[in-house]
Amino acid sequence: MKFSQIEAFIAVAESGSIGAAATRLGLTQPAVTRQIQQLEKDLGTPLLDRRTKPPSLTPAGRTALSHCRRLVKARDELTSSVSNNEDPTGSFRLGVAFGAADLVLGQPIDTIRKSFPQLKVEMFTDWSSSLMKQTQAGIIDGAVVLSAKDRSPLSDLDYQLIGTKDLLVVAPKTLDLPKKVPLKSLGEFDWVMNPKGCWYRDILQQSFEQRHIPMKIAIETFGLEFQLSLVARGVGLGFVPRWAVDHSEHRAEVQTLNLAEYSFEINVWAIRANYLGLLGSVMDTLEDSISDCLK
Repeated sequence: MKFSQIEAFIAVAESGSIGAAATRLGLTQPAVTRQIQQLEKDLGTPLLDRRTKPPSLTPAGRTALSHCRRLVKARDELTSSVSNNEDPTGSFRLGVAFGAADLVLGQPIDTIRKSFPQLKVEMFTDWSSSLMKQTQAGIIDGAVVLSAKDRSPLSDLDYQLIGTKDLLVVAPKTLDLPKKVPLKSLGEFDWVMNPKGCWYRDILQQSFEQRHIPMKIAIETFGLEFQLSLVARGVGLGFVPRWAVDHSEHRAEVQTLNLAEYSFEINVWAIRANYLGLLGSVMDTLEDSISDCLK
């Protein structure tokens, strides 16, 4: 079993086809096919189901993929640890929850790039629950995820609470509303919200449903800054973390509502895959930078 075979298998699994993997590795398609076939021979089981077009991973292939990724990472960490360069190199695979993308893509990513100039950051966005599973499986090196204040990530993950912030109902500045707004009165308005699957949207909707208050969704979209721009233009009310308002270009055009009966809070967590090695310092820097942004 050779690392070239392992890397060919990872490339096929991640790119989705032999042709795309060949382009990524700078090899011919027959060469990639031979590498995969030899790896399957060494392991004694098929890793790709060739009855589908393009080939898909077999159950053994899915299991092997996480192990292969760890082997490549361990090799890279070994190489880095004995080299003269003590800074991490290669790729850093970071997952970011949809609701935290605006937070991480600002100062924290700039800080990472400045602190680790030889590191390539690969960023993936997804729901927090999915990112936790990907970190657990070693598909990504770490993630920034969100949860309700009374919840924490999966118990077998290495996680750190970065901060806790309010979730705010926001409205156009031009809208004349009382200082304290009853939840019931918000059923009169349209809303700009994250798509279904967002847990804090679910929390607000459940609060409405428990009181038989209608919620009229005008627009579902990702991107908190884009949502705030729509709120500022009078499209509807929004429900966003406080940091989104604090750092928004539209903060002077929106107002935050003081709900009479409710307050909502959100936790920001950093989670890490096992065996990070030198990449642990990258996660340390990321956590510190996000913490600064939340102050």
